Amino acid sequence: MKNYLIGLSLFITVFSVAQVHTNTKQKSVDHIITNDPVFPELLTEFYKGAIHHRVNYAPHLISLNKVVLIQADLNFIGSVVDIEGGQEIWLNSKLLLYPNLMRAIFYHQMGIIYDIPVDKNSKNLDFMSDRWEITPKYEHWAYNRRQRSTQKRIFFEKLAKKHPLNKQL
Repeated sequence: MKNYLIGLSLFITVFSVAQVHTNTKQKSVDHIITNDPVFPELLTEFYKGAIHHRVNYAPHLISLNKVVLIQADLNFIGSVVDIEGGQEIWLNSKLLLYPNLMRAIFYHQMGIIYDIPVDKNSKNLDFMSDRWEITPKYEHWAYNRRQRSTQKRIFFEKLAKKHPLNKQL
């Protein structure tokens, strides 16, 4: 009976720790204000990728207050704006017509927040390329690049090099 009670208390403790851990994971992305339902999905995808690739994502993700779409002309794709001690990502609302391109531009802006250098005149259209434009051609390229698993992996490897997670056991 004693072993049963010890096992039960151990299970309850592990379950409680797991519950607290899942609650903290959800809170890390939930504090960010968005104005489109696609952004929570993108933020969660970024969060899970950062965890998987052992990126120290927390300091910069906590400082991110908003991810919003704004009305702008085609010359504006996206920007990271510092407002009142926090950061906001502004994306052009025309990106709603191009979901794969919006994902690429979102990751580009997240890379800027994490101080990943922008690739000038890059032959590859990876997330940190400076060649993105809001056109169907670039949507097609973003779609094709998304089908390859290497684009996201390379992006998170750059993040992990710049912001490694040094966790002590």
